[in-house]
Amino acid sequence: MKSFTLWQVAGIFLPFLLMYSKSQSQVVSINSGNWTSPSTWSTGSLPGAGDDVIIRHAVTISNSSFNATIRSLTLENATNNAPATVSSNSAAAVRSLHILNDLTVSATTNNNCRFLLQGAATTATVDGNIILNRNHTGFVDAFGISLRSGSSVTANNLSITYANSSDDNQEVFIRENSSMVLSGNISVLSTGGAEEPSIDVVDNAYLECQDFYMELALPEAASGVGRDAELRIWNNGRTVVHGDFTATRRGGRRIMITIGNSSPAQASLLVEGNMVLEHFDGLNHTNKDFPITVIDQSSLAVRGNLTAHSTSVRPLNFNFSGSSQLDVDGTVTLTGSSVSNLTISAFNTSSLFFGGDIVMNSPVLPNPNIFFFASASPNISTVTFNGTANQAVPGSETYGNLIINNPLHVTLAGNITVNNQLNMMSGKIIAATRVVTLPLGASISGSSTAYICNGKLSRGLGAGAGPYWFYVGDTAKGYSPVTLSNISGNSTFEVTYYPVDAGTAPAPGPYLTGTKIPLLEKVSNHEYWMIDRVGGSSAAQVALGWNVYSGVNGDALNQLRIAHWDGMRWKDTR
Repeated sequence: MKSFTLWQVAGIFLPFLLMYSKSQSQVVSINSGNWTSPSTWSTGSLPGAGDDVIIRHAVTISNSSFNATIRSLTLENATNNAPATVSSNSAAAVRSLHILNDLTVSATTNNNCRFLLQGAATTATVDGNIILNRNHTGFVDAFGISLRSGSSVTANNLSITYANSSDDNQEVFIRENSSMVLSGNISVLSTGGAEEPSIDVVDNAYLECQDFYMELALPEAASGVGRDAELRIWNNGRTVVHGDFTATRRGGRRIMITIGNSSPAQASLLVEGNMVLEHFDGLNHTNKDFPITVIDQSSLAVRGNLTAHSTSVRPLNFNFSGSSQLDVDGTVTLTGSSVSNLTISAFNTSSLFFGGDIVMNSPVLPNPNIFFFASASPNISTVTFNGTANQAVPGSETYGNLIINNPLHVTLAGNITVNNQLNMMSGKIIAATRVVTLPLGASISGSSTAYICNGKLSRGLGAGAGPYWFYVGDTAKGYSPVTLSNISGNSTFEVTYYPVDAGTAPAPGPYLTGTKIPLLEKVSNHEYWMIDRVGGSSAAQVALGWNVYSGVNGDALNQLRIAHWDGMRWKDTR
């Protein structure tokens, strides 16, 4: 209704226009039935765009096309003692629901309360947020959002809040090619109860959001009561977080992040921002761990930094099995309060890719207890350092396969052993005072731009003609390799290049360059190689390599000889 009234003030006429629009109405379900049945609703007519709809009885949409726009939708089970469910359970019908504000699912009694969509042509568009609140102490068979058979939901934010619960049914269950795409964030908070809030993305389903935040803040009883908060991406499910992913455990039992659940599985979690995992003090009960599990061919990728912090007496565990992958572009920072409460394990033939530094702040640096790599056949994991700036490679560690693919260089934090293959694709390994050990049967590849600098390379060699390469050198003098050939029996050799006068070498030196047999006219005082046979008894034929920075360059290369120190003087090796 419109009215127009003239008011006279000081001889001036002022017009006022009063507009009355249709007020927003509340529409409540009063009977079980179809959405399209007027008898379902308290108004006796179908809900419209200006209506706030409340579901307190089962409402089933089946076997018919459907298209509706409403202001908001709330499912609650606090009244009438009956399950509150919106169920679109036909895979063939075309149905769409447009919610202009929020979709809310609220459980305060021991009855079902669920928004279920099923069917490839079934969609729900939520212009506001999806809000899931659970506060009850009894059992509920089904709660939250369930998407099946190719259905889809779009919304702004998703929030899940637990105050009480007694069962572990899925709160957000996305499966069978269904999808939930959020333009905003996901927030999962549990502050009480005996079971967990969970998000499941299963069977080629897809979940997308900006930031993802999960907090388990249950009070923890001495008996260990208190449950989990879970993100389960199973089978071929995919989840993309465009911003940051943060998971914090302050109490309760476990936060569990599981990517893949069986073989075959190609599930994936992609975090385009930073990933932060925090595991704070908890009582020392079983099942208080904070596991991040990646299975079969599944993957966890972090485009920013990965930070894990644990002060709990129970461990924060990363477990990679099968041929799964971890790929982190930024810095990995691992901070534990003990030598065993923060671990990363790579089993079977899994692969780990690091594009930045690995920083282990506490309790010791480096901490040899953090990484466990499958390093013996047939289970050999692969670790790749593929950054574009200098990286720190953890040691002391035993790797199965180690790949260096950094156009600059990496620096060893301690001695390392590579049991199967060391592949220096690109970039040098800075190994001052470090030892790189390759046992018998291990292989190595390198080049004039990818070699071990200022360090010792130890290789176990079997009998054979060779040549067996030792890719060594110096940061200043460059690539200065050694090859050993015609090995007569299994032996272990250690090779180091020194760009200094052998006469100044420390103990067991010096090796005075003026002390030589008469056949040698002069012994170079610019550089020397230390080649030690430390295991076995076989002889080997030695060849040395150098470059333009070496002091032995000249026109009379045919007059050069390889000399060795026999304990008293330099001798010609021929």
